[in-house]
Parts: sequence; C-alpha cells; structure tokens
Amino acid sequence: MAGINDLRQGMGVDEILENHRQILRRLGQEYPGAQVVLQSILPTRLAQIPNRQIEWINQQLAAIARFEGASYLDLYAQFSDRSGNLQLELGNSKK
Repeated sequence: MAGINDLRQGMGVDEILENHRQILRRLGQEYPGAQVVLQSILPTRLAQIPNRQIEWINQQLAAIARFEGASYLDLYAQFSDRSGNLQLELGNSKK
C-alpha cells in the first residue's frame, strides 16, 4: 500500500508511478520466485485528491504490474461508493 500518502504530501504522479515500478523491479530481482501483488490506491474523500486522478493512476499501476510480471489487485471498486468516493463507513470520521 503506497501512493495515497505520496499524493497527500504533494508528490507528482510520474514520481509515484516510477517508485512503484522500481519497487516491483527490486522485489523481482531480490525474490525471483515470489508472487508479487501490487494493490490499487484506494479512493478518498479528500477534495485535494480527486478520485478520477486515483482511478487513472490505478490504470497505470495495472499496466506497470503486467509489464513487471506482478499481479494487480484492484480494491478501488470494493472501497468506493456510487460516486467514486471512499465509502463513508470505511473512512475516518474526523475531517
């Protein structure tokens, strides 16, 4: 689980994607027999991080996982409500 905190701290999308790519490559090199699973970034209810941006990043992460020989686990749909936001009951009630 990486990415959402990077977005919250203002890291650029390209840097986030490259970090994920490097993590997958290193894991593949150091643990060649391991099954590596890259998990999607979960939706938020944060106005400064639009969920459509997270959805686009997740599409890129899925492509990176395929290219690097890892599995991709899309949890975004399981955690989002009909509007694409984090389900209210799954989030922190503090604003």
